[in-house]
Amino acid sequence: QLTTDPAEVYADPRIDVVVEVMGGMEPTLTYVEASIAKGKHLVTANKEILSRHGARLLQLAEHHGVHVHFEGAVAGGIPVIHAMSQSLVANRVRSVLGILNGTTNYILTRMTYEEISFEEALAGAQALGYAEADPTADIEGFDAARKLAILGLMAFGTEVPEAMIHRQGISSVKADDIRHAREMGYRIKLLASGRDNPAGLEFGVYPALVSERHPLANVNGVFNAVLLNADPVGELLFLGQGAGGGATGSAVVADIINVARNMDYHARHRYPHFVVQDRKIGSPLEAESRFYVRFTIGGRLNVVSKIVDILTRLGIGLASLKQIPAGASSLDLVIVTDQVPQKNLYRAVRRIEIGVRGAEVANVIRIEERAEENELAGGN
Repeated sequence: QLTTDPAEVYADPRIDVVVEVMGGMEPTLTYVEASIAKGKHLVTANKEILSRHGARLLQLAEHHGVHVHFEGAVAGGIPVIHAMSQSLVANRVRSVLGILNGTTNYILTRMTYEEISFEEALAGAQALGYAEADPTADIEGFDAARKLAILGLMAFGTEVPEAMIHRQGISSVKADDIRHAREMGYRIKLLASGRDNPAGLEFGVYPALVSERHPLANVNGVFNAVLLNADPVGELLFLGQGAGGGATGSAVVADIINVARNMDYHARHRYPHFVVQDRKIGSPLEAESRFYVRFTIGGRLNVVSKIVDILTRLGIGLASLKQIPAGASSLDLVIVTDQVPQKNLYRAVRRIEIGVRGAEVANVIRIEERAEENELAGGN
């Protein structure tokens, strides 16, 4: 049966479950809220609505005694929402780190293994239908940030406003950065990160260097992955197809089946963590990390020594420094810093931009390290 009037669906008492795969914010949100208010169970894959209104919709569903399932909204066919809401309820999630956008992962994979430019890799993604004609939502990190907001709700029990997610896309990543990273034993990935730190929760989407030994380093192509760290279970890695008809269809139909099973057994499905609303979300600029910094140096004398002097005077320790010829009269200066608060590094880089003629800041990229990798680095 077909209709062009959504009200015929959510107002029909014979219908138990509404499946929403329209996408977008309005009028979809109105239809979703009306369905819940009419006592319909809801299955949705709408990351935009859930990232902004997920907690409220779950509370509304609780009030009306219905279920809301949304496995297809994050990471396609990877059952990470079910795992977090059911299998890991005995745990406290400490961090969630993921590759949540297949388009950007495809672009970075081609740049890494085929040594092509960002523009060439993006054009290839568009030709294959992985990227839209306007790829902004993917390459600037908006899509990954929405998915991270949903994971943050499930992992830490708090709403994550978009403004509280530090977001940086991959359009600034150049072939030179990919090459330098590989020579140092790293891969560059667009990561979505949520952490439970002593000072508060921290959320960010950003390109990062990950060691080739890192579990996410060899997640390639359009695949997605989520690395959870929880207490007491430890690390868990979820890997699979993050998009496409098969992956999304698998998640949506599984949600429908779960709703039906709950109805058969008169079970109430609850997301046990989302009711917590008062968690502090801190600024990622306060977080400490090591960083990859690339400067393009012109043919002026003493530029490198001036850069090192400024970094040293501002308390930025250097783990490594390498000068790489980049042309007849220029070179790339590639620096890896010691652990430093992000805001301190940005302040130092800004000082160099203003005060050192002949030095151009080509890129600043975070280095993502697990605890054991950080210990091995030891500030060297």
